Amino acid sequence: MSKNQYELIINNNNVSHENGSFFKAGAFQIKVNETLYKVDFKRIKHEVYYVIYNDDQEIVRLTHPDYVPECEFSELNRYLNNEDAQALFAALCRCQVSIKKEYLKWLEDNQSAVFSYSIFQPVFL
Repeated sequence: MSKNQYELIINNNNVSHENGSFFKAGAFQIKVNETLYKVDFKRIKHEVYYVIYNDDQEIVRLTHPDYVPECEFSELNRYLNNEDAQALFAALCRCQVSIKKEYLKWLEDNQSAVFSYSIFQPVFL
C-alpha cells in the first residue's frame, strides 16, 4: 500500500500521474518547483480554515466559503509576495479546495499560463 492516499503530478497543465482519492478535510502537501508547501485544514474557534505553510511559516490563511485570498488570480504572486502563488492556487483549484468562480474562470480562460506542481496527501486514517 502506498504511503499516500492521493498523488497528483501536473506537468505544464497536463496530468502525468494521478492515483488515489483526495479528502478535502485532510492535510496535504503541494510541491511547486523545488519548494514544498504544507496545507492544513484547521478549526480555530468556530471557523474553519486552510492554512498554507512554507518552512513552518504561515503564508496565508484561507477562509470559507471560497478559500482564496482577497485578490484576483492574476495578482496572487504579488499579493502573497511569492512567485509560486499562482501555481499553488492552480493546484488548490484542481483539487476543489479553492472554489471561487472567478479563479476557476481565469484558469479556463488563460490556458496559455502553464503550471507544474504535485499534490500529495498522506494516508491519515
